Amino acid sequence: MSETRTRRHRIKRPYELGAALRDMRRQQGLSQADLAAQAGTSRRWVCDTENGKVPLGIKLLCQLIHHLGYEIELVPSPAPSIDLDAHIQALTEPPL
Repeated sequence: MSETRTRRHRIKRPYELGAALRDMRRQQGLSQADLAAQAGTSRRWVCDTENGKVPLGIKLLCQLIHHLGYEIELVPSPAPSIDLDAHIQALTEPPL
């Protein structure tokens, strides 16, 4: 993952979620196909979402949040301080 994940995205309308997704994907140098494969979805779904065709549930969620006077803010998650995969593997290995 790129260390350039510093931009915050404020989401007030559903189509802004797609634009934020596109921006974050591009910041990390991923293609739509790369992101889709990592997320376990289709490139078409990523493309549609980036172009503002967000699923109905997300549209309704954005409307509810907006009408309550709030907005969604996407911020980069902090880098883990430990290697979680190695830690989990160590916990699942039988003792010697």
